[in-house]
Order: sequence, then C-alpha cells, then structure tokens
Amino acid sequence: PPPAPAAKEPTPTGAATPPPATTKSNAPAAKPSRAGAPAMQSAEPNERLTGTCQWYTPKKKHGFIKPDAGGVADIFVHSMDLREGTIIAEGDRVEYGVGHFQGRVKAVDVVKIAGPAPTPAKGGSTSTAA
Repeated sequence: PPPAPAAKEPTPTGAATPPPATTKSNAPAAKPSRAGAPAMQSAEPNERLTGTCQWYTPKKKHGFIKPDAGGVADIFVHSMDLREGTIIAEGDRVEYGVGHFQGRVKAVDVVKIAGPAPTPAKGGSTSTAA
C-alpha cells in the first residue's frame, strides 16, 4: 500500500496556503530573478547555442542575441542570465542555453566566447615603400 500523505497543519482563517515546492533532482538551483521568482532553466540542459550580441544596455540590464541558426528570431537576454563575471556588448560572440519565461524564449547561462570581429581599415592597405 502507498504511504499515507502527511497531515496538513491548519492555517488561520483567510491565510493563503503556499503552493507545494517542486524541484528537479538533477537541475542546478536557479538564480532568483528581480521579482524573486526563480529564473527559467534551459529546455534542453545540455544544448548550447551560439550567436552574436546585437545590443546590450547595462543600464537597462537587457539586450538581444542574434542566433547563428538562420531563420530564428533574436533572443532576449537579461543580466540575471549572464554567467557570473560575464559582461557582453554589441558584436560579442556568445554561447547560451535556451529557457522560457512567461511564454517567451530567452537566453540563459550566457557566456562570451569572443569579442567583436575586427573591422577592416578604411582606405585600403597601408604598405610602406622602401
């Protein structure tokens, strides 16, 4: 026979009962978001994607990543989803996981893998004549 459920303690009249805690035994603890709710975990924990930071505003604490996979919309990134110590800027190459928050896709566990590509010098080559 299955074990009997634990008895619930009575709550004062009008008090809200907190929802039961749910956890994944193999998932790492999520960082709390600015609203206190846990950050979303990647749908495929082992899948990592790459892309280019289209823009990121540190003051607003968010930006967008253009995925390398063609035909995919830009992905939202929030400062809470940058790996500790990671700073990104426009043009940076990044690697990230994909999570879902409030019905939308977002980048999680974002790390910079390279800075922006160098831009070619204007005016042609600068060779010196001997």
